[in-house]
Amino acid sequence: MRGVLPSSDLLILYPELDHLYGDFVRSIKEGNLFLFDYSFTKLQKQLIQSGTWLTVEKSRNLVLRSLFKKIWLIMDKSSRIPFQTIQKGLEFSANQVLEMDQVECFLACQIDFGYMKGYLSHEKATVVLSKENPFPLKKSN
Repeated sequence: MRGVLPSSDLLILYPELDHLYGDFVRSIKEGNLFLFDYSFTKLQKQLIQSGTWLTVEKSRNLVLRSLFKKIWLIMDKSSRIPFQTIQKGLEFSANQVLEMDQVECFLACQIDFGYMKGYLSHEKATVVLSKENPFPLKKSN
């Protein structure tokens, strides 16, 4: 949750951990919602047994942050990104159709949790990001 992920080399040394957490690490690095959701569903029982279900579930926000940052980079670091562009990126990453309300909710949560700096402009259907460090690493309490 602090933005520090184990390297592939480290996970290779511990195959059991790689099996349990490897796909989650990859999905966070890639911003791949489909991989995260698929792995979470598949490994849910093992995560509950290991006592890490809630922590892994909360890390879904890091996947969204990575995805939004990639969209921002694709948009040449524009401080204004249309909701529709974010929606297409989310749909591609999640491999499912999403309503605009869901997209706005994801964006609002990212801003509220401190993963993105900016605000939502409903009038222009755009997320307006800070020009300085719009994707800060969240400090843990």
